[in-house]
Amino acid sequence: MEKMKLEDDLLGIKQAKGGLWLVFGDFNTLRGPEEIFNSQFNHSTTFLFNEFIWEAGVRDVRMGGHRYTYFCQSEPKMSKLDKFLICRGLLNHFPNISVVAVSRELSDHCPILLQSVIVDFGFVQVVTKVWESFTGYGTHDRYLAAKLKFLKNEIKKWGATDYPKEVKELHRLKLRIQKLDVASESRELSKSESKERRLVFHKIAEQDKIATLDVKQKARIRGIVDSDVKTRFFHSFVNSKQQKKSYPRAGYKWNVEHKRR
Repeated sequence: MEKMKLEDDLLGIKQAKGGLWLVFGDFNTLRGPEEIFNSQFNHSTTFLFNEFIWEAGVRDVRMGGHRYTYFCQSEPKMSKLDKFLICRGLLNHFPNISVVAVSRELSDHCPILLQSVIVDFGFVQVVTKVWESFTGYGTHDRYLAAKLKFLKNEIKKWGATDYPKEVKELHRLKLRIQKLDVASESRELSKSESKERRLVFHKIAEQDKIATLDVKQKARIRGIVDSDVKTRFFHSFVNSKQQKKSYPRAGYKWNVEHKRR
């Protein structure tokens, strides 16, 4: 009943306001049996949800990345609960819109990303710059081999510079979690794989905790240093005023000395 009320409220708001609409979140409802694994499928709620999508005039954009967005922590149960529902008008303005479910890491839900452009974090620029800057000699095949080797070495340097050892290890652990999650979408994980996932999970949590404490410690030290600098400045300013006070008046100057009592 609560789901039906929410859907009716959304329809009412959309019809009253008009415009371009995008609705997203955890709908806790499925669109079909292909969106659930190892759990009971409810036909009636699926029918009502699909009817709401049709009446609202929105589309469920096809999602890449993970097949499911919710993973039960205690049992091998998965489902696709999180969605972006986009109106046709918005899709006409942004025809390249795509949805990607990324690794959930420590959560039981996968974050879903909506994007209309291809995101690059610098790798393409590095490859382009290195490829165009190479100079060499020799036959065509030797020249190409040398150029590819040069590109490989430069990419390694870029990776070593931009990704410290700790970040690389954390990235490796997250990739392992992601691979196990992808595997669990098509089959039940073995006991060793489930145990490995728990261990990797705890390692990621521990590294995140250490990183958080490190950030807090640096912020605390920065605050102490800033406070100490401000205190020294204040005291030096007050002391300089107390050492010598001048009062110009009618062409005369009095030096007032402060004597200790």
